[in-house]
Amino acid sequence: MAVTDAEGIDTLRGIVLPSLLALIAGKVVGRAKPVAAVVDADDVEPEERVSRLAGSLESRGYRVAERTPACSNVWKLVVQRGGEEITLLVAVSGVFESPFNGLRVHELEDHLAYRKLIEGRLTREEVLRAGRAKELVAVGDLAPLDSAGERNMERAFGHMVCLLRILAGRQRDRSG
Repeated sequence: MAVTDAEGIDTLRGIVLPSLLALIAGKVVGRAKPVAAVVDADDVEPEERVSRLAGSLESRGYRVAERTPACSNVWKLVVQRGGEEITLLVAVSGVFESPFNGLRVHELEDHLAYRKLIEGRLTREEVLRAGRAKELVAVGDLAPLDSAGERNMERAFGHMVCLLRILAGRQRDRSG
């Protein structure tokens, strides 16, 4: 499942959360594999975004039995309902280090802009002048990668790399 350009909390409540709940319900009945979600931090810190997501799940009758960090900006939630449980891995997008900490909202595009910054295709001053990372990136920024580009993508999108490695069973999360 993917929702692009979700634009904030109303979409999180109205589209993303119901879709996530449907996925969780389907997984609880069927398989034991984890469900993964990638959400923008928007105007809060990553831990607060996960806390709000857990609160939304609980307000809909689900119990969040466990909420632990799995790796940088990725959390593992154990969600229960009716004696069943599912592991929900949540990756929160947004770069919070300088100069990105001055952006109004934190979103997936932060990571593309961060990649451009570490590759010298964007200046610190350009980031400081921007209101949000969407102003700094374009479709062409996803150009084919050479080996240096791959390392930079891994560095810029560490939360996504970690999430995919956990799902593939190639990395254990910090929670156990």
